[in-house]
Amino acid sequence: MKKLQKLLAMVLCVLVVLSVCACTNSATTAQEPVSDSAESAAADSESTAAVVDPDAVSTKDTLTVVINADIGNFCPAGATSFTHVQVVRQIFETLVARDENMNIVPWLADSWEWASETELVMQLHEGVIFTNGEPFTAEDVLFTFQYIQDTQNGGIDYVRNIDLTQSYADGDYTLHLVLSTPTTNLVELLENPMTGIMCKSAVSADETFATVESAIGTGPYIPTVYNVGDSVVMVANANYWKADAMPKIENLIFRFVTDSSSRVIEAESGNADIVFDLPASDVDALAANQNINYIQTTTGGTTFLCLNCDFEPFQDLRVRQAVAYAINREAAVAAAYQGYGGVQTSIFADGVKGAPDTSEYICENDVEKAKELLAEAGYPDGFDFTITVTNTDQNRVNLAEALQAQLSQVGINVTVDALAPAAQMPKCLNGEADACLYGFTATTFEAQRQLIRWLPGSTDFKIFNWTDQEYIDIVNQAMVTTDEAARYELFGQAAVLLTQACTAIPMWTMQINAVLQNDVQGFYFMRSFQHHLFQYVYFN
Repeated sequence: MKKLQKLLAMVLCVLVVLSVCACTNSATTAQEPVSDSAESAAADSESTAAVVDPDAVSTKDTLTVVINADIGNFCPAGATSFTHVQVVRQIFETLVARDENMNIVPWLADSWEWASETELVMQLHEGVIFTNGEPFTAEDVLFTFQYIQDTQNGGIDYVRNIDLTQSYADGDYTLHLVLSTPTTNLVELLENPMTGIMCKSAVSADETFATVESAIGTGPYIPTVYNVGDSVVMVANANYWKADAMPKIENLIFRFVTDSSSRVIEAESGNADIVFDLPASDVDALAANQNINYIQTTTGGTTFLCLNCDFEPFQDLRVRQAVAYAINREAAVAAAYQGYGGVQTSIFADGVKGAPDTSEYICENDVEKAKELLAEAGYPDGFDFTITVTNTDQNRVNLAEALQAQLSQVGINVTVDALAPAAQMPKCLNGEADACLYGFTATTFEAQRQLIRWLPGSTDFKIFNWTDQEYIDIVNQAMVTTDEAARYELFGQAAVLLTQACTAIPMWTMQINAVLQNDVQGFYFMRSFQHHLFQYVYFN
C-alpha cells in the first residue's frame, strides 16, 4: 500500500471536509458558509481565515463556559456525550487532531506512514509530560488502547481493529499499530477524543475517574475542582508541551446548566463567556442581538428516530414502515426546530465521503399506507411505545412531542420519556428503550463511520438490535476494501439496505450553536465530535 505521510493526509482532508460556520455578528470567529459541492467546499476550506493566533495575549484570565449537563466522570474513553468530550479533551489528548479548517494534523504523534495495509507506524512527540510528571511514551498509547478494548466502552469503535497482541513499541517514541483487518480510516478514527491517551502508571482497570486527582493527561488544562452537578474548575498547565498552542487563559470553568431557557439567560446576560446548545426557539433573537456573538454550523451528523427491534412490534418491518409513513418529517422538524437546521433527506449528512443519496428509499408521509401496513402486521388499532429523549435538549423534546401527535393519527400511542443524559444514554445504548431520538456523527467524515453503528458489537448496536446478514457482510467487506471507488460502491449498497429497513428514520440535519461574548476571540467549532479546543481562546 502506498505510504501515507502526514502531509498527504492533510491534503486529503482539505478535499473532503466542509468548513462552515454561519455568524451573524462578529466576523473574527466565523468560518465560510457551507458550499453546494465538494469542489467548492475544498476551495472554501483553503480560503477560510484562520482564527488561531499564536501571538495573541488575553486581556482576562478566566473563561467561563456553559454546557448542558454534568460530565459524570473524567474517563476519556467513556465519553459519549458532547458535554463530556468538551471537558475531557482539555485534559487528555489524541495522537492526531483537526485544525480550524478540519484538516487532520499531527498532535501527540509527529508523523505516520503505512508499512503495509495492516500496519501503521507512528512517530510520537518526544518530551511530552503527563501532569503527574511521568513522561508520555508509546507504552501509554498501547495501554490506553488495551484499556478501551478491555472495558468495551465508548471508545471501542475507534480502536476495535487494532491487534494489541501484535502491536508494539520500538523504543519510547516509535509505535507500530498492527491491525486485524485493513482499516483505511484509522488515522481519522484516532482523532476522536475517546482515544485520548491516559497515563499507564496512573490508571487501573477499575478506575472510576470520579475525582480531579484521577484526571492525569498531557493536555493544556488541569482540573482542580469538580463540583458534582454544578461545575468543573481548571487551571492552565504551566508545563504544557506544545509551545505553539499554550493556553492563553489561566482559568477555565465549565458550568453545567441543564435548562435551555436558563442557558439563554446566561448568554444574554453575559454571566458566561461561551454558552453552548441554545434552543431553536431563541435562535433568531440571539442572532439579532448585537451585544453578543451568535454562531452556528453544520456537523457531519444526523438526528434519527431509532426503533429498537427487540421491542416486539418493531420486529416486523411493516410496523417500522408504518411508523415512517405516519410521520410527516418536514412538519415535525419545522415545529421542533423552527427553521434551525433542516430536514435530513438521507441517512448521511452532506459532505460525508462515500455517502450516497438514499432519499428515494425513505418512506414519505402517507397516513393511509401506514394504516394498511399496521393492519397487515396485526395491529389494526395501533399499539403503545415510548420515545426516550434527553431532557437537556428542548429541541429534541419538541421533536418527540411532534412525532407523538402525528403517530396518534394512526392509533399509535406514544409516551415521551425525557431523561437526564446520564440516564437516557445508557438506557438507549443498553437496548432498554423502545425508541429514542439519537444523533450520530460521521466523525471521520466518511460513510463507514456511520454504517458500522448497525454492526453487532458496535457501541450503538443495541439501540437498534437489527440484524441483517447481507448488510453485515457488505459493511465488513467495505471495511477491508482499500480501493476507494469499490469501497464507496459497497457503502451505497449498505446504505440502501439500511434506509429500507426503517430502523433509523432520518429526521434533522444536526447543527451546533453557541453564543460568545463579543470580546471572546480564537474560538472555532470542532465539527467532528464537538470537542472544542479552548487553549486557543483569548479575550480582546
